[in-house]
Amino acid sequence: MEKLAYKWFVTNKKGFTLLEMLIVLSILSVMLLFIVPINKSNIEKVQTTKFIEQLEFDMLMIQNLSTTVDDSFSIRFYNDRYSILQGWKPAFAIRKYPPGFQIDFKNKDTIVFNKYGSIINPRKIKINVGEKDFDIVFPLGKGRFYINEE
Repeated sequence: MEKLAYKWFVTNKKGFTLLEMLIVLSILSVMLLFIVPINKSNIEKVQTTKFIEQLEFDMLMIQNLSTTVDDSFSIRFYNDRYSILQGWKPAFAIRKYPPGFQIDFKNKDTIVFNKYGSIINPRKIKINVGEKDFDIVFPLGKGRFYINEE
């Protein structure tokens, strides 16, 4: 009786072997390699979009903090990054630019808002990313800045 049960267990296979599963997975991975190519330009577009969104959120945060906290907050631009500063303390956030990113801040490298949320020096900042140009416009008076894509 025991031999019959063991023989039934060994001969009655209802699954796949490890070798069969590895062959199927390798075929699927090769097919995915050809079907979904990772495009470098798509990655750069996503990086640019995310960086512009992060810059917008940081500026809105600085504008909001300037109205609620007594300390002064600012954003200072450099050639390869920008920093968020609180008064004279060290930067509490540093954001590096994505590759191919250029910001033209025309020797006005710091953005500061007064205690009412208005920018102290209204201006336009140009951002160049490959073939695309963006303008960050800070209008005079209390209000929100906006970003134009050219």
